Amino acid sequence: MKLLLVLLVIFSSTLFAEDIAIEALKKNDKIKAFLANKSPDQYWVNYHHMELGGQCGFTGCQWQKLVSLVVTKKTANAPSTTIIALVSGSKPGDNTNLVVKFVEMTEVSPSTW
Repeated sequence: MKLLLVLLVIFSSTLFAEDIAIEALKKNDKIKAFLANKSPDQYWVNYHHMELGGQCGFTGCQWQKLVSLVVTKKTANAPSTTIIALVSGSKPGDNTNLVVKFVEMTEVSPSTW
């Protein structure tokens, strides 16, 4: 029975974390300001997520998601703007301790791996 409860906690933390992460990015003030002048009639706005892992212990669960926002103007050959953020939180029902950190990507040569 204890194993079943632990599996339910782990499953629930990964099942809803992507929705919570995307919503956290949508509600971020910087994202709201960025999208303020992007009309849905003129721009495609897509959110994607990638699971980075998580863990559950005696004090609760922690999860991390990499969330990207891709904005593309609805014209021929339009470039896309992509914003990437690391969103982390605790258990799915608790949206009060969410952390959104914007990520800057840099190129790393294969010789430094």
